[in-house]
Amino acid sequence: MMRVRLGTNNGSRVSATYWV
Repeated sequence: MMRVRLGTNNGSRVSATYWV
């Protein structure tokens, strides 16, 4: 399982969990 946090230029944080 990999947890990756993506940050956008507007300042919102999106946490996504990928199952490989």
